[in-house]
Amino acid sequence: MTHFFRLNTTDRNAVSDLAYKKGMDFLNEVGFDEADEALRKIKDPNEIWKFIYPTEIYVCRRAYQEQDIYVQEKMPKAFGTSGYAGSYVNL
Repeated sequence: MTHFFRLNTTDRNAVSDLAYKKGMDFLNEVGFDEADEALRKIKDPNEIWKFIYPTEIYVCRRAYQEQDIYVQEKMPKAFGTSGYAGSYVNL
């Protein structure tokens, strides 16, 4: 958990290209919607974080006494997701 909470803007910006690509791919798939105009105007991939933010964070350990931690974020429905994203992290 300490490692997770130490992540900063530099860490986030390291994956901005991936988040930006996922967002733009989704927008291209769904077609034009006026509500997405601000998102479509992004020129710097780091700006994508203005549109991505968790509303809840759920943290638990993996089963069977493994050391990995599962971090799941609930976000407003965006980019064609169910609103949830998560991953196992070995801290």
